Amino acid sequence: MSKKDVRTLADISKIADVSPATISRVINNSGYVSQKTRQKVETIIKAHGFFPNKAARTLTKAKTLLVGLIIPNFDNPVYLEVLKGVNSAAIEKGYSVVLSESGENPENIKESMMHLASLQVDGIIVTQPEVHDLDITEYLTTFIRERIPIARLGNSNAVWQIDGVYADSFESGYLAGLHLAQLGYENIGILGMTVNQHVQKRMEGVRTSLVEKGISMKMVRQYDSDFTQAGGYRTAMELIESSKLPDAIIALNDVMALGVLMAAEERGIDVPRRLAVVGVDGIPEGLLVRPRLSTVILPTFEMGKQLFEMIFSRISGKYNGEAREQVFHSRMAPRESTIVSQHRKEFH
Repeated sequence: MSKKDVRTLADISKIADVSPATISRVINNSGYVSQKTRQKVETIIKAHGFFPNKAARTLTKAKTLLVGLIIPNFDNPVYLEVLKGVNSAAIEKGYSVVLSESGENPENIKESMMHLASLQVDGIIVTQPEVHDLDITEYLTTFIRERIPIARLGNSNAVWQIDGVYADSFESGYLAGLHLAQLGYENIGILGMTVNQHVQKRMEGVRTSLVEKGISMKMVRQYDSDFTQAGGYRTAMELIESSKLPDAIIALNDVMALGVLMAAEERGIDVPRRLAVVGVDGIPEGLLVRPRLSTVILPTFEMGKQLFEMIFSRISGKYNGEAREQVFHSRMAPRESTIVSQHRKEFH
């Protein structure tokens, strides 16, 4: 039996050679099922991309007025801003948002998608930009078959009809680099790792703006750091302790930048006179620290609203065409963690 033919509990029961009642007990986690049988059934369900049709969707076409939102974690305020945008737009249309935290593990993302599907959400929004690159093609096939639209924070994907919303990553990196170059900085460190194409484009934007301003790449160093506050803190501490601290740091997200500010404060490093710090994202927390964080602001709230609008247009049947994509632009917000060039001369 092919994957596209597996649509009911009876289909799964035939493959597993157990009764439909047993399949139901496994799915609903009720009643006794031996561990061996449970594992067998769960393996078959995953292999065929099957999820239970609690609301008889294919027969009634009923709407649940629920949309699922998958985020990696609650640690990065960017995702909370996206959630606020999604929720704001959803409320206007009478929808509620079902939230799932997946972490970065592809297996967890699969489980989140299948869990939301089992709740019969009308659509799913994924904030992992590289979701189509994960080993989840059988699940995406199932969603398309069941007419559950998917949108994501990232590029669109024509093959899987995934609509995409994202900020111009090259532009955001370019603005961060340009800001420091215009202030006269040359000895610059870049914090981050190339974990996906959007981070890569941020990196390219930074380097392009610095080169255009005549800054030698020999003066620019990249330092690996995970995209957490702890990661930014650790990297900054290592640079301070090794006496390799540059004159300015561009953290490829604000959360890392906050970690850098924390390390500088602990070690008595004067920001911005000894060390200028720039972030990217524009999270609200950047306004709460002292000095306030200079950052490239991404319109994450508006992006969240647009993600819902795109998916709602498919849910409502107003749009059934090819995958769409909307790009948002960023803006530089200079604050007290950077400094004008004439003050900088006091230390050189």
